[in-house]
Amino acid sequence: MTAADALLNRGARGLGPADAGKRFDDDEVPRFVDSATDLALSDPRIAAAEREWSDCMRSEGFDYRSADQALGDPRWAVTVNDDSIGHTPKPRGTRAEIDTAVADAECRAETGYSDVRRTVFVEAENRVIDRDRARLDVVKALNQARLANSAKVLDGTLTLSW
Repeated sequence: MTAADALLNRGARGLGPADAGKRFDDDEVPRFVDSATDLALSDPRIAAAEREWSDCMRSEGFDYRSADQALGDPRWAVTVNDDSIGHTPKPRGTRAEIDTAVADAECRAETGYSDVRRTVFVEAENRVIDRDRARLDVVKALNQARLANSAKVLDGTLTLSW
């Protein structure tokens, strides 16, 4: 426990001293997001949507196994190296990139790709929320208390005596 965390966590509703005095875990919420993503990506509907999208793209003359592969096409995908000093930026908005983007949009609409992904991801997120509701309520209370207490620290009405 750090003194600053204890100060910021002060008054969090429904928390016992053990939770209120803990160091705030900035990585906790991203772990819930990762868990939902893992659940969604393991759903067979996602693989089926990717196959349908890929088949549609192939019928338009593009050979991509997934939408991510099209997005990451090395002809236009920007990487860390592209920002390095002395590196010539890739051309943007080339005919190939535009044609691929148009086919992608058409295939997403034709196959319902985005709707399937949205549905599956929402279902996975709701499963994680239902499964971890008690802990998420604790995180919510901590966030609310920390926000309110941070404002008080900034305006000088709440201080830490070292």
